Amino acid sequence: MHTMIPDYTFRFIALDVETACSDAGSICQIGLACVWPDNRIHTFSTLVNPGTAFDAFNIRLHGIGPDHVRNAP
Repeated sequence: MHTMIPDYTFRFIALDVETACSDAGSICQIGLACVWPDNRIHTFSTLVNPGTAFDAFNIRLHGIGPDHVRNAP
């Protein structure tokens, strides 16, 4: 799911990334969970084209492959 990045004051924001391979720079998805002071949660995620090959292990782990990110930023 892709939505606009939130612009509010939050208690905290958790960040998670998925990678295409063992290279930490091969990010293929970014996700945020933003928690308001009253504990409501706003989420954001977007696919990213890492411009590198995907390892079969990573595809099995998170289900994201080259076809998913072909047209992603």
